[in-house]
Amino acid sequence: MEKEYTSVRKRLQILRSRGMDIPTSSEKQRKIIKNYNYYNLINAYKKPFLEDLGNYPVGANRNEDYYISGTKPEFLECLYKFDENLRLIFLKNILQIEEKIKDALVQAFYEHHINHISRNQKEILHRESEYLRRNYYDLNDKEISTIIYKSGYRENIAGRRVQHRPSIHRIKPKSKTISNSSIYDDSISIIYKSIGRQRKKKQFIKDYLDKHTYIPMWVLTNILTFGNVSKLFQIQQVGVKELIYKKLKLRDSEISPTNDDLIDLANLIQILGLYRNICAHNERFYCTKVNIVVSDNFLKYLSRFPEGSVVLSHKQNRTTLPRNSYENLKRRRESLFTLMFAISVFLDNFELKKFKSEINKEIQKLNGTLPLRSYNTVLREMGLDFNWQQYL
Repeated sequence: MEKEYTSVRKRLQILRSRGMDIPTSSEKQRKIIKNYNYYNLINAYKKPFLEDLGNYPVGANRNEDYYISGTKPEFLECLYKFDENLRLIFLKNILQIEEKIKDALVQAFYEHHINHISRNQKEILHRESEYLRRNYYDLNDKEISTIIYKSGYRENIAGRRVQHRPSIHRIKPKSKTISNSSIYDDSISIIYKSIGRQRKKKQFIKDYLDKHTYIPMWVLTNILTFGNVSKLFQIQQVGVKELIYKKLKLRDSEISPTNDDLIDLANLIQILGLYRNICAHNERFYCTKVNIVVSDNFLKYLSRFPEGSVVLSHKQNRTTLPRNSYENLKRRRESLFTLMFAISVFLDNFELKKFKSEINKEIQKLNGTLPLRSYNTVLREMGLDFNWQQYL
């Protein structure tokens, strides 16, 4: 059914009829409803304030939302502003990581290939007509399997399909074939379109092309999106990926990455890119779910969760993690906490301490403004309903 435009007065009437506490004499709450886009405030941030269907009062329309008793428009506004502040904190850190990844990619590309090409190729490797040629990239199809064991343990495995073994697998392993050749073709198309577009928009790109007639890779990466760079990482040759991994100096990383580690690094970069787009477009952030799997043994990921030691015990004993514990861990893995983990591995101790402090400051401010029930719902949706500062 199409939604028709409704006046502020009508919106207030609807919200009152659904249990929201809005006195008819309150100018403050009227301004809140008037000043915000109804969808961006009410529809996007209402969930923590909604009553369970079983607790609806007599006479309430069970086909409509109904708010927890005492819910006021300013509660939703506080959550809206909390989300806004969170986006700024996360975007600042993601942008810094994006620069690190771009820089590491360019350095690794040249350091690797300069030792494997002819003298003539070395002299022109700085030109996009050379460094974008197919022979510099890994265009072979990649087979990846994601396995979830009965213990709750998860891992990504490179190079083969894994057959379902009901005795040890919780669900059927998910296998996929990644066509690097298609990714390369799409990336090349996007790159040249980006160069053409940025030449019209940015004077320094136009001046560089007019003077030199080419774009070096370190200039190119600055005009590509994080998503574009994520794809570019996927099609690098293994030697380049290994150098990138080492240059990033990730927290708790091994000296030499395995092929499985490189899959997980690609997944982390993908997660960062996904949330970067959400931040850049001012979309609801705090409860966004991510379904990109990170292996439990990658950079001690599993140990960041309170269920980690229990999962390892079940793994060792080849027993099954209880359903409730599994679902709780799954919820946290798919929450904002996984993004926090992804960011944390790029930070030094001082930066990580500051990052956690900034997030906690916003959480404590929210705690002082929301009713306890709604506040706890927000923490749960964020996957932070545990002592996350200790584990991260």
